[in-house]
Amino acid sequence: MGTVARRFSYVGIIAPQHFPFIRPWIHWAGCKELAGALAKRMRVELETLENIDFPSGSMFWARPQALKPLLDLNLAATDFPEESGQLSLTNAHAIERLFFVSCEVAGLKWLKIAILQWHPSNKHHQSASSRLIVRRFVRKRNVALLHGENRNRP
Repeated sequence: MGTVARRFSYVGIIAPQHFPFIRPWIHWAGCKELAGALAKRMRVELETLENIDFPSGSMFWARPQALKPLLDLNLAATDFPEESGQLSLTNAHAIERLFFVSCEVAGLKWLKIAILQWHPSNKHHQSASSRLIVRRFVRKRNVALLHGENRNRP
């Protein structure tokens, strides 16, 4: 997160772009209802949110305040079932899908980074070849999961 974190205090999470073969697996996986219940506790409605994005593999850099809305849920070990190889439909899977939502609720932006030659067909990627390019990209970036009333709730 280094340079971006120091220069852009409004960036809360930086995650790697999904590998192309992972992208088809970036969906609710049956967890939208569970995620919705957790999101309501963060005062966010997910009913109109059809598409989701989240750090695949839960690997990312984050400012603590980006995760504060999730941490403020005060979940305990008893909120999670015993591990038995579940592939979906647990609070853990729902939380994984709420990392970027939490960041937005905290009033911060999230970014994804990629190695351009691994994603040659994506016209939305921006080279980070200079600090000026990164600065312009971060300032102009408007991608968000939440819109309207759901944005920037404390």
